[in-house]
Amino acid sequence: MDDPNATLFQLAAEAGIEAGFHDAFGNHHALQAETAIRVLGALGLPAETDSQQQSSLARLQERPWRRGLPGSLVVPAEQQPAEIPLHARAECAIAHWQIVEEGRQRHEGRLDLLDCPVDDEREVDGRRMVRRACRLDVALPEGYHRLTITLGESTLDCVLIVAPKLCWLPEDAAPGRRLWGVACQLYSLRGPHSNGIGNLDDLAALAGYAAGCGADLVGLNPLHALSPADPERRSPYSPASRDFLNVLYIDPRSVPEVAASTTAQALLSGQRHAALAQLDLIDYPAVTRLLLDVMRAAFESWPLASAERHASFAAFRAEGGTVLEAFARFMAIQEQLSADSPAMIDWRNWPEDLRRPDGPSVDDFAAQHADAVTFHAWLQWLADEQLAKAAGSADGMAVGLYRDLAVGVGPDSAAAWAAGDWFVAGVSVGAPPDLLNRLGQNWGLVPFNPLGLADDGYAPWIESLRANMRHAGALRIDHAMAMLHGYWTPDGLDATRGAYVAFPLEPLTRILALESRRHRCIVVGEDLGTVPSGFREKMAEGGVLSYRLMLFERVGEGLFARPETYPENALVMFATHDLPTLAGFWSGEDLDLRQELRQYPSDEVRDADVAGRAADRRRLIDALIDAGLWSRDAPVLDETGTLSPELAKAVQLYLAKTPSRLMMVQLEDLLRLPEMMNLPGTVDEHPNWRRRLPVDLATLFSMPEVTDQLHAVDAERGRNSNDNGSQ
Repeated sequence: MDDPNATLFQLAAEAGIEAGFHDAFGNHHALQAETAIRVLGALGLPAETDSQQQSSLARLQERPWRRGLPGSLVVPAEQQPAEIPLHARAECAIAHWQIVEEGRQRHEGRLDLLDCPVDDEREVDGRRMVRRACRLDVALPEGYHRLTITLGESTLDCVLIVAPKLCWLPEDAAPGRRLWGVACQLYSLRGPHSNGIGNLDDLAALAGYAAGCGADLVGLNPLHALSPADPERRSPYSPASRDFLNVLYIDPRSVPEVAASTTAQALLSGQRHAALAQLDLIDYPAVTRLLLDVMRAAFESWPLASAERHASFAAFRAEGGTVLEAFARFMAIQEQLSADSPAMIDWRNWPEDLRRPDGPSVDDFAAQHADAVTFHAWLQWLADEQLAKAAGSADGMAVGLYRDLAVGVGPDSAAAWAAGDWFVAGVSVGAPPDLLNRLGQNWGLVPFNPLGLADDGYAPWIESLRANMRHAGALRIDHAMAMLHGYWTPDGLDATRGAYVAFPLEPLTRILALESRRHRCIVVGEDLGTVPSGFREKMAEGGVLSYRLMLFERVGEGLFARPETYPENALVMFATHDLPTLAGFWSGEDLDLRQELRQYPSDEVRDADVAGRAADRRRLIDALIDAGLWSRDAPVLDETGTLSPELAKAVQLYLAKTPSRLMMVQLEDLLRLPEMMNLPGTVDEHPNWRRRLPVDLATLFSMPEVTDQLHAVDAERGRNSNDNGSQ
């Protein structure tokens, strides 16, 4: 019997929707018809009826034939001259081509199409079309070049992206060395000028302290822009834009215009500021109000600023171009409209003529509120200026700042407003069921449209890479598997009913390598969770470092993997921001918290986790004994869960012994803090992204327990990497 959904699933396959997947428990989930229809509709391919499916399939199949040339083509730098797929009428015999290099050098020539082999043909609108494999006799340098082919009266354009195979590597940055660094949540830092939240001057201080202990990089949470108009939305992994900075990280005391403003100075010396500085949990609404009040007062004195500062801001604004202008306009519009109605935080509730950056009223708004738009662009300039200063403080390090690129943005974000055509509405990015989330995850983020990436020259990917490699020596790609495929859940369905949608992995990794080498920026791919077979190997081939957490590196019956078995091209650490800290793991703090918040489906599951954690404590000690870092004769450890300084140090030395080229130590682990910075699956039930360190940086780096750990790690990592980290 014929499958009534055969056309639907053929259309889904050609659109890149995978036929099914296996979850972390080995269960297979076949693509459901409803999910396929919803995802196809989100991609702009109606599929609710047989006729819609046939029409969408024909449109999708004919798409490259109607374009003639792809919008862009990624060319391996080592495989030139490039082979260009040209779709043309069969009778076309001659074409003329021109390439304008990124550096403006021109090449041109003539193609005898009948000499170019045909590798496919199709009838389109009653005409016989052929696809020819054309080679242009020119070798291009790495970069972004413009190809134009003229066929009679038709002109076809394509961006040729010539890209290397390998990203910038630790070996390029520091030959033969195994580097290490400290990882922080920037908001958690306490410095001398605290406004109730860590700032970029604190980051500069941290870089100096860490470098003094031998560290070569400082790891950060995403610095992405949030929405000051919606301060309770504080997750750095659900930003307003990945391409701009969180202005709450500006240290106002380092801004000359603040120093010139008596009003701003009075605010910084007032009671509001003093109260915020003492809090252990960040009060985002209060911090945001104070910072904006201070900066608006300072902005009033901006016309009196030096000619040099005006020129620097003008250059920054010109470099930011239409992208920065759109972002600043969004912030100004959102701020004004939401002041009267909280619903206006979401641009989808704005008046129709403001819902697109090219809407008829947006220019009018920008003209009438020019100062407000300039203010938000100015804040971005100040944040970038202070980030550059922090990077300068890390100049003595082999790597410097290690930034984090979140996997996406929300549908109500500034980015989705400014570049809506790049995103897919009606679906959310997430993850299928796994060991930590048995019902799957819906992150509330909108994905890029993979069918349009090449048409736009991969612009959204390139822009985000450039923005986040700025002032950085390393970049972590959150949920790197999204370069291969994304797990999409249609709005209204639960996360177990999603589907994987394919992305062009090879072009994306090649572009990543090109930008990485241009910025001399190491790339780490977060490859945790449900990792497809062969994915880590593909990343390794492109020079993307694997992300290995000791908590997850197990063998056999849950034993911790030995240090020497870790891969060389990897970054290692004990855990990360949404997993238990070392002290929390040891004490079971996270398990108690999940019980308190009723996250366990049953007492049996909780009891199994508690028993498993007790076994893991024993496995950890056994691993340390095996590595020569703990005495077999040591007394039985305190089962009440108190992590000793000696045990904390031994775990860091365990990681330091690995041959992996990068290692990170979390500040929370140095201080043996038990609380998680973020508890997945919660919003307000847990103080996510709000915890501040209990001590300031000067105190932290004067603590013998902390410096002892860091000096021990530095001594171990300083040994020649050829010894595989063990002596």
